[in-house]
Amino acid sequence: PGMRFAFMHADNGRHHSIAIGEGPVPPSGCIHLMLEMTSLDEVEKAHARMVAGGYPESATLGRHVNDEMTSFYVQTPGGFDMEIGCEGLVIDPASWTPTAHDRISEWGHEWAWQKALKAKAS
Repeated sequence: PGMRFAFMHADNGRHHSIAIGEGPVPPSGCIHLMLEMTSLDEVEKAHARMVAGGYPESATLGRHVNDEMTSFYVQTPGGFDMEIGCEGLVIDPASWTPTAHDRISEWGHEWAWQKALKAKAS
């Protein structure tokens, strides 16, 4: 709540190529980078490799409201998150009308900090 983000795109069909948001800047200077996979199967395989490798999950599998990307987040050794996703919204830059949303995800994307707060409250 109270944090605003601007999602900007280049002259291509991606919903956004860079996003700028309000909030504290992490030591790495980057919140996250995203890798787009060709299918949900590839996202699921990457998720299984993350779990098998013992890497910390930053956010569970979910679907974003703004770009319709189905993804999860993993924390990198460099201290920023890597988003692994697929099936993002493709727009026509010539006719795209910007939208506003009051939530991050349609479903999923439970963040590690949210899980920690729930565990602490239990």
